[in-house]
Amino acid sequence: MRRIRGSFHLALTVGGTLLIAYSVMYVEGMYDRLLVVALGLVLIEAGIWRVTQSLFPNDRNFRPLRKETDYFITLVRRLNRAAVNAQGGSGSAIHDLTQVHDEMHHSVDRMLRIAGLTDEDLGFRYSPRKNLPEDEKLNRELTGSS
Repeated sequence: MRRIRGSFHLALTVGGTLLIAYSVMYVEGMYDRLLVVALGLVLIEAGIWRVTQSLFPNDRNFRPLRKETDYFITLVRRLNRAAVNAQGGSGSAIHDLTQVHDEMHHSVDRMLRIAGLTDEDLGFRYSPRKNLPEDEKLNRELTGSS
């Protein structure tokens, strides 16, 4: 499904570009040409902004882990920014490095707890910046006890 979705966006962008080129070269009349160019621009924008995502379902099952992973990537960016600031002599950079390091450990702990679980399994829509509620089912799965 991802391949179809990506191909469709590319086809919209290329189709819009070809439509604009066609209208400039072959369409007679200024009004008709403007209408076809406007339609071509709409197709290009739909392809670029991926407007059609709502038409194709998202086949991801483990969205909580994906969200947490995306959040972890933002933490990596913050860590790099703090390291660059530390090299530049920033006074608060060491504190920032320590804080991001701690947040990364908490994020990895959350990944461990939500791996293999869906939103339905958790019983709520997961948000990476919030701590998971203490759930007996999750704790039992982690420890392997019944």
